[in-house]
Amino acid sequence: MFILSQGKKGIFNLDNIATLEVTRNFGEGKEKKFSIVGSGLILGFYPDQETAQKELIKILAAVENNEKVYKL
Repeated sequence: MFILSQGKKGIFNLDNIATLEVTRNFGEGKEKKFSIVGSGLILGFYPDQETAQKELIKILAAVENNEKVYKL
């Protein structure tokens, strides 16, 4: 499955990403306090941890449904 980054500046092959996780950002402003990071690559920014976790769950559902592309 491929993931189109939130800013539509990158396409990532999930087969090449070992981990996806929600992490805390520092110094990125109010709207970018948390992010989804895949093997060191930032895929998207979120204002709070709950929103980022919900997006991560949506990515998992897309994987389970064998979707070809997921857009953040």
